[in-house]
Amino acid sequence: MEEEKHLNYKKVIFVVAIIVLSISCIYIGVILPQIAFKPKEQENIKTSEQQEGRQNSNVIEVILEPKEDIPSREETFVYPQMTPEKVEKVANIYHSDYKRVFLTFDDGPSKTVTPEILRILDEYGVKATFFVLGSRAEIYPELIQDEYNKGHYVANHGYSHKYSSIYASIDNVIDEYTTTENIIRNCLGMEEYKSNVFRFPGGKPGGKYANLKQQAADALKEMNVAYLDWNCLTRDSEGSFDKDTLVRNMIDTAGEKTSIVVLMHDAGNKITTYEALPEVIEYFKNNGYVFENLYNILSGQ
Repeated sequence: MEEEKHLNYKKVIFVVAIIVLSISCIYIGVILPQIAFKPKEQENIKTSEQQEGRQNSNVIEVILEPKEDIPSREETFVYPQMTPEKVEKVANIYHSDYKRVFLTFDDGPSKTVTPEILRILDEYGVKATFFVLGSRAEIYPELIQDEYNKGHYVANHGYSHKYSSIYASIDNVIDEYTTTENIIRNCLGMEEYKSNVFRFPGGKPGGKYANLKQQAADALKEMNVAYLDWNCLTRDSEGSFDKDTLVRNMIDTAGEKTSIVVLMHDAGNKITTYEALPEVIEYFKNNGYVFENLYNILSGQ
């Protein structure tokens, strides 16, 4: 009897074990995967919804606008079509029925002075004219690009600035002009660019080369190329003056003129030139002058 009870007890335990094992298999095989993977599915659904939402309603459209302080080349007046009438307009630049001033800089560009002058001109919103040397332009083409892109007029000052070389003959003057024109074009990457305006190193009037300069000016005029001198200067090329002296020189030579062309320089050693420039600009602003450059003359503005 005891043996029969013990056998039945074993059978019960065996059955219970089978039942427990079956339940465990069902749990592991069916229920547990559903529980384990449900958060993953929900996460995927949530991520998908977020992505779709970003695509449909949360996308921020970014519009890039060009900087207003530096006009693009397309917005900048490229170059004027020169005519004999416009050559005469440059010749008559010293006459005006309103007060205007042209700031002009010779002998650059230079890495020490030209960027400072450009910075100051930008701060005041003034456009100037740069008579560049070909020998300097080919060293610093990026500065020629900066001058042009900022709306300043890039004009021609010859290649070498060596009087004995450039004034050896009329052909030499023309060659220096043509060589520098090609260098400016290369700097700007614009094959069609023409400066159309030349400044004789040392100026056109007077001196031992006066006759040759006049003949060269006539030859340039035949090419529809104007030349431009000045009627006001800081004398920054004549010595190591401090900035206050440069400003006084400018005021003295400006006098009561209505249309003023100021001569300054942006060669590498002209530190006091850019130091004096803010006071130069302030003087003309306070005295009612309008700042112009050669674009205003040659584009008919």
